Amino acid sequence: MTQQSSTIQIEVFNQLSQLLENQQHLNNRLAKLDKTIVAKDEQIKQLHTLANAMAKDVFKKYAEPLIFDLVNYLHQLDRQLDFLAKNKADEKDDLFTKHLVQTKADISQMLKRMNVVAYKSQPKSQFKPALHQPVEVVQTTKQQLNNKICKTVKTGFYWDDKVKWREQVFIYKYQH
Repeated sequence: MTQQSSTIQIEVFNQLSQLLENQQHLNNRLAKLDKTIVAKDEQIKQLHTLANAMAKDVFKKYAEPLIFDLVNYLHQLDRQLDFLAKNKADEKDDLFTKHLVQTKADISQMLKRMNVVAYKSQPKSQFKPALHQPVEVVQTTKQQLNNKICKTVKTGFYWDDKVKWREQVFIYKYQH
């Protein structure tokens, strides 16, 4: 082997060593960038979750008064429909009743889109304080009716699967 050949081999070896060192340096930088990207992705997910929670809070804050008014309006419609059912006079009442029924259905659909759902218990079903607010007690001599619902006065409502407005009911109390 000549000296020139040895010199070329050393130079090639030095260049290869430099290339390997540069490659290692690039690999280290890429690994750091990967960690940075993963950390940024996690931050983005956390910010997205926070933004969604804040949006729900803002919606609830501003929607709650509107929903409360719509729920009260539904209760008024129920009272008007009950009155008309008991006191029908002529065909105009039938048309008005149909209009009220449609209005009630429209408002119920609006509320449903906002995750507000009505519930109404059947007579003689079990009284549950989490769902029912007793507004009057009806005395009974039948023990099997004790703490059962006599009738519903106002429909209850869930909002986002939680009881928001309890159903107002008359309940039976056993008296011997």
